[in-house]
Amino acid sequence: MVNRVRANERTRMIKVHIVSDGFRSSNSRALLYPIIRHNNHLRKLDLSIRLFSALTPEVGDCDTLAIDGKAVRQGWGPRTDETLEKLAQLRRTTERLLFFDTTDSAGFVVGDVLPHVDRYYKHQLLVDRTAYTRPMYGRRAYTDYYHREFGVADSEPMTDPQVSDPNDLHKLRVAWNAGLANYDVLGLYQAMAYHKLPMRWLLTKPRGFIAPTNTRDIDVHTRMGLNYPRETIAWQRREIARRLADRTDWQRVGRRDYLKELGRSRLVVAPFGWGEFTYKDYETFITGGLLIKPDMSHMETWPNFYLPGETILTHRWDLSDLDETLQRGLEHSEKSVEMAGRAQQIYRHFTVSDAGRDEICERIKSCLT
Repeated sequence: MVNRVRANERTRMIKVHIVSDGFRSSNSRALLYPIIRHNNHLRKLDLSIRLFSALTPEVGDCDTLAIDGKAVRQGWGPRTDETLEKLAQLRRTTERLLFFDTTDSAGFVVGDVLPHVDRYYKHQLLVDRTAYTRPMYGRRAYTDYYHREFGVADSEPMTDPQVSDPNDLHKLRVAWNAGLANYDVLGLYQAMAYHKLPMRWLLTKPRGFIAPTNTRDIDVHTRMGLNYPRETIAWQRREIARRLADRTDWQRVGRRDYLKELGRSRLVVAPFGWGEFTYKDYETFITGGLLIKPDMSHMETWPNFYLPGETILTHRWDLSDLDETLQRGLEHSEKSVEMAGRAQQIYRHFTVSDAGRDEICERIKSCLT
């Protein structure tokens, strides 16, 4: 009898409810994509996962309740107290209450949530967690840097510390990288279709990988958006555009032409935007160029695709070594192709292979239990 009870305990399904507005936003897609795509394998790990679109009374009837921040994005400002009270109530009805912050930057957290949840997850976090307890101009490490070093200012600056109690910092955890969705030529359209027609077969592995060893006739690709409403966000991109004005074309092109260009490019410059990650990062891993990023050492993520000198080349935030970095990437072409190949190998492992799928599922389970 004892052995039978223990066997039943080992196989008991862990009931997980996730509240999210679904594939309406790209960041929520990045959160949900591996969960939905690998749902059968997660069940083998004893996870029974159910999605909800709103905080209805039944969502608390579970072992783990996970809330996508986008599902309560209308609940701040005048409704903050009401939202926090609802979280406090839900925490009393479930074993674990988790908050998944799907905002873009490692530097931004909704500190008011921390006292009311057991864990707070993001795609990426600052290595120095104590930075969240100090004023950070623009709520990003790099916007704070450009304000301090170059006097860049926003019309409506955000400067208040985001976490009031340092004892809550241990709740901040890294979930999984936003790159685990599908960013190939059809991936975006399939995700948009899934939002209208939620059929799991639409959530495919990325396809169309281009070998880094292919002949490439574009030295440096820098086509990107430059218009942001906040100056501290836009500064890095606009300064790169100014410095490289004679080396590239900035006009927008269609998605297919854009990805064809990436497949012809040796080096791909992908600055920060609203966050450190961009679609362009993952598109570059697929199309086989060498990714050029600002220094990423201030943040952590999982999986970490960003290994300086191994999978990417990095430059300083002040751009003082940008030309030197690009020149090094072009002159040492064999090394650049080797790094691009390593980046693509790691990215394919996690987005295509069965072994990578198993690692992702273990990661998801560790976050949800």
